[in-house]
Amino acid sequence: MPWYWFATRAGGPEYTYDLIVKQNWIRFFQAFDHIQPWWFFLESIWGDFAPWTLPALVAPFTLRSSGLFSRRPELAWSLTAALTCFVFLSTSESKQGKYLLVAYPFAAVLFAAAVSEWERRAGRGLRLFRGYLLFVAGLLLGAALALGPVAARKAPAFAHLAPQLALPLGIGAAGTLWVLWRRRGEAAPAVLALAATLAAGEAAVGPVVFRSVDVAKTGRPFYDRVRPLVGDPAVPLVYWGNPYRSYPMLELRRHTAHAVTETALVEWLTANPGGFVLADASAFERWKEPALVRLQVVDSQPTGQDRILLLRRP
Repeated sequence: MPWYWFATRAGGPEYTYDLIVKQNWIRFFQAFDHIQPWWFFLESIWGDFAPWTLPALVAPFTLRSSGLFSRRPELAWSLTAALTCFVFLSTSESKQGKYLLVAYPFAAVLFAAAVSEWERRAGRGLRLFRGYLLFVAGLLLGAALALGPVAARKAPAFAHLAPQLALPLGIGAAGTLWVLWRRRGEAAPAVLALAATLAAGEAAVGPVVFRSVDVAKTGRPFYDRVRPLVGDPAVPLVYWGNPYRSYPMLELRRHTAHAVTETALVEWLTANPGGFVLADASAFERWKEPALVRLQVVDSQPTGQDRILLLRRP
């Protein structure tokens, strides 16, 4: 909520509408992008909640057969909450894997209860789950060993970052295998070791890898270069695009006008002949209005799979 408050104060009414109404209400009921089939989450959960997806799906059956749902109402409530989130979000055509994050804490509760039950029974379920943990730990160890050579071949520009992720994954996976060997009648210690391995990998990726790819994703140097031109709120600046992005506004520390049609953009340029336009190259190439086609590129920067442009009249 604090982020929403600061962002809407900086962006003004247009950005507030786009951020709160369009990106939530309208996106859900009248999807305009990220359109996926109803079964999309059945596919995405295998990667998004990995490596816990399979045991988490088995967990409700274990808990039901042991009668834990009737003895522990919080577990039944967790199952209801997880299924409600899954079904509710599946009804919208607009879907991304991250939308389902709200359901995963409830799935984790069910998974943890099932691990305890498998250990209590000390039977086939425990043996199968320990075998699964052994497989996952071995897979992570192999991935850690292969990451350096694969990165050097597939993404040489970022190959120097491979050790930052490979080391915690490799050490953690080896530690998980050791825990499985030492605690042969249990599974929970190995689960904790594997979870710590993944957490260490994410902690290493966050400050190192994400910072390194930040330029490719956001085009940050571009905004540093154009700030002397358009950083002053007195300089007319409009952003073209749908959705209306917050990054230029937050980087330049100023509100930008927003145009969603070519006619609106032409009218804005007529009213602000000395103004600047922020737009993606892919959009610039599709414009048909002669006044827009004649705009000149003042500066540009690759961003993701596109290029952000600063444009103005000749």
